[in-house]
Amino acid sequence: MIPPDPPGGPTGVFMRTLGALVVAVGLVGTVGCTHHSLSRNTVQTTSTVMDIQYRSVLANLALLSCHPEALPNHVHLADGVVQVNDRAGFGQAGGFTTFAGTDFGIDQFGPSGQRQVTEQWGTDATTDPERLYDLQSLYRAALGTAPLPPPNSIAHLRRQKPSADDKSGVRSSGGASGGASDPASTGGGGSTPSGSSNSGGDDGRRVPLEVLITDVPPPGWYHIGCKKDVPKDACYVGRWGDRYAWVTAGGMPQLARFTATALLVIKLKPGERGGGKSGLAVTGGQ
Repeated sequence: MIPPDPPGGPTGVFMRTLGALVVAVGLVGTVGCTHHSLSRNTVQTTSTVMDIQYRSVLANLALLSCHPEALPNHVHLADGVVQVNDRAGFGQAGGFTTFAGTDFGIDQFGPSGQRQVTEQWGTDATTDPERLYDLQSLYRAALGTAPLPPPNSIAHLRRQKPSADDKSGVRSSGGASGGASDPASTGGGGSTPSGSSNSGGDDGRRVPLEVLITDVPPPGWYHIGCKKDVPKDACYVGRWGDRYAWVTAGGMPQLARFTATALLVIKLKPGERGGGKSGLAVTGGQ
């Protein structure tokens, strides 16, 4: 009988090296699928956009169901990043001992690989007082209550918004052109209700509050309760403290409609065209 070759013998070294090469080839083939991973992660990341918005809407409904005078919490999703970096090598970073105890000075020699995946959304909290007031009014309408009167400061700001004529250097004050107008004067046909947004000075990029409220679905499409009341077939669930808000499949059309209406307040900034510069950057490398 031929005695087996010792682990440090030529046959053992050859078999370990051959095994390392086979693993390396398989590893390189796996790492070569960067574009598949990038595509999959991009789709998964973009699918979280409306998940975030839906859950924010329901969390705010839960909040205002407890405190109708509270201001809702919303974020503006800014630039996003999806990045996949794959690295493969064959050298001392590997984990196969091939020349241990020899004079080559190489103790570890084999394949190595690394994949780094980055997925993120940049967020910008909505803190503009006028927008927060409009959002509060929308949620109160969704809960079946009337909007609160705007604070005097917000009403004052909206009365001060210049009209389209003011932008061109023509001020309409008692029919005079180019004269100084009284900031406190809101008389005439150009006046705006104190509780509405004057879109004239925003280049048409802010929808009046009275129009936004007409798009709010009446109550009944969502449910409010405690945790034990949330059914297993709930599509989306939001939470504030011990209060939960959720929708089932029957309430999804109204949730989508209300979310789109809320986004009109958050996304449409004065003077913006085409939604601004926010977007999703997708990069991959090997």
